[in-house]
Amino acid sequence: MAASIPQLILDINGSGPILARVEFNDIHLAQDHFMTPLRRTLRINGWSLNGTNRLQVRLVSAPPSSESEPPIFPTVSPPLAARFSVQLRETLPNTADTDRILIDYRWSPTEQPLTDRTPIIALSQDIQLTCAFAWLWTSATPVAQLSTSDQREIAGLLQAIHTALTNRAIADLLRLQSIQVQEQASAIGEDGQKMLQKYAEFLQERMEHADWQVMPIDWENLRPIRMAGGRVYRIDSTQGNPPLLTNAGGSTFAIQPYFSKIRNRWLLIR
Repeated sequence: MAASIPQLILDINGSGPILARVEFNDIHLAQDHFMTPLRRTLRINGWSLNGTNRLQVRLVSAPPSSESEPPIFPTVSPPLAARFSVQLRETLPNTADTDRILIDYRWSPTEQPLTDRTPIIALSQDIQLTCAFAWLWTSATPVAQLSTSDQREIAGLLQAIHTALTNRAIADLLRLQSIQVQEQASAIGEDGQKMLQKYAEFLQERMEHADWQVMPIDWENLRPIRMAGGRVYRIDSTQGNPPLLTNAGGSTFAIQPYFSKIRNRWLLIR
């Protein structure tokens, strides 16, 4: 099936004492500190809607903490100037067609000054898109605040994924992550079943390493992040890290889970 599906690509670039949060349809795509120059490219088809879509950027000044230790060898280089840009483009894979630029934003410190570490909405722009799929999260029940039973059900899913990783139970992982993997396959124009098979092969290769290790879930430091009007919740650590981490062969594989409540049942959707 591949490849006639246009791909939405988001490019984020920044440097200097600035913190940016980028959202698409109220899904938090990135939150980055640019004291070290950073360039990030995201494929975001799976969060697109048929009709009106909104890209929003929040910026805040983020100077280094005065409490931080001074460097042993002070740098002679001038401090990085604060710069930030974001571009949303549409590309057609496997063609020579030029990318279509949908949104091209560059922050101007004179027109949009950042003061007192007070966040500003630097960009909020709507764009009309045609989406070939009705993603499951778009039909989720909005949940304004997680109840005790909601938290318990989500925690049960996190534990089930962790247990499957620990036990190298690939079939259980494919069942738990079926929506996530198949919708992501559809988003890039691939067959869902073939993508599940590729994922199973990836897991098998990693789990065969002698040093395969699954980190414990740090339950005390988990936080739910409400998105898309309560239709989506992402689970992070309080440091913003994925709660499910594995190591093997000198590299890390993480699962950053997004959950939605579909017909009174919480499911892993990304």
